[in-house]
Amino acid sequence: MKTNNNQQVRVSPNDGGRKVQRPWNSKASYITATKLEAIERAKKMAQTQKLEMIIQKKDGKVQLRNSYGNDPYPPKDWGVQKFVVETIKSKSAYAALKRLTNK
Repeated sequence: MKTNNNQQVRVSPNDGGRKVQRPWNSKASYITATKLEAIERAKKMAQTQKLEMIIQKKDGKVQLRNSYGNDPYPPKDWGVQKFVVETIKSKSAYAALKRLTNK
């Protein structure tokens, strides 16, 4: 589901770590050392405020989108944390997705 910027929270690269930020806000809500910690904080924010969470790769491209708002086509919740852990283990998002979807 594509939403406008007012309904999003983003996890993006920030000086070797990650930041959690609403796109219209000039300051980050959180700055973390790890991607996993940033995703956990962004997920809580998205769930409580009914937002779309967008996770960006180091190059700024979108890695994952998940809506916690009024999505008419809600995704199957197979776990963002599980995906991130698998990505870190395999050092490849493609390998992680392949491993998780084959189970």
